Amino acid sequence: MTFNKRFFLQKGSTIIELLIAVMVVGLIVTAVANAVTYSIKNTGESRYRQVATILGQQVMEHFRGQKNDLGIINFSNSLTAGANCYSSIDSPTVGACGATQVIVMAGTNFKRDVTIAKGGSGTHVSPYYINFVVTVSWVDGTETREVELIQELQQDSGFTN
Repeated sequence: MTFNKRFFLQKGSTIIELLIAVMVVGLIVTAVANAVTYSIKNTGESRYRQVATILGQQVMEHFRGQKNDLGIINFSNSLTAGANCYSSIDSPTVGACGATQVIVMAGTNFKRDVTIAKGGSGTHVSPYYINFVVTVSWVDGTETREVELIQELQQDSGFTN
């Protein structure tokens, strides 16, 4: 009985070939897992940013409506300059939002602070000028994230509304 050496050499995979194949598959699986994790994280952050922007826009729309209803002078007189917490649009509180003054949306707590400046400054001093900076913040893991919206309301002195 004669053995064919060539047959034995080509019979199967060596341990080195198997090890290389496992390493290549492992690298591919690791890369895909990292990409999926990154995608999920970005989707969650985008969702929170969208909710924060909506919460900020609610305040801006409320202010525009109040200005149109009351006129800019009466509206300006109804506002408290400085930092204000708008956890509820209808009943804001003076000062920055505290730990319990939150809006719960999308499974997280948002704080909505509004800084109000009236009358302008420098060369832009006018009783017909109001500046709002709405900052909506939330905690994402260990980091505090925020969205900031800025709105200026002004009116020519010749108009009453």
